[in-house]
Amino acid sequence: MVKYTTRKPPSNSMRMAPTVGQLIPILLDGIPETQAIYLFGSHARGQSHPDSDLDLAILAKTKLPATLLWETAQRLASHAGVDVDLVNLGEASTVMQMQIITADQRLYCKDERACGDFEDLVFSSYARLNEERAEILRDIAERGRV
Repeated sequence: MVKYTTRKPPSNSMRMAPTVGQLIPILLDGIPETQAIYLFGSHARGQSHPDSDLDLAILAKTKLPATLLWETAQRLASHAGVDVDLVNLGEASTVMQMQIITADQRLYCKDERACGDFEDLVFSSYARLNEERAEILRDIAERGRV
């Protein structure tokens, strides 16, 4: 069994951290059915610090085993020198999907139509969710508590 580490290289190491773009081939090698890759979180907002992890989300054509995501995240982390959180967009909540696609950091798209269709679906689902929970949110706002 291959074991990956998420430890950062020592600060005196001459190893240069790869850019996010240089990690894309590693991710695609680990999960070839990837249709899109998104960057989100502190790196997408330009607010990362030395201890920030790298938040990536993927859209895949097929259902992915959790172990495959974990192993790929560990492989990415070993190359990046920082922890990597890898989210499967197909299994994320509507709210999380919306936060990720509106971070406006799509790094890779295999098929523009498929990416656009998925993003349109997320916007529609999020709008429907907001309509469905509007009364609940209004009630919470009026009472001042959940």
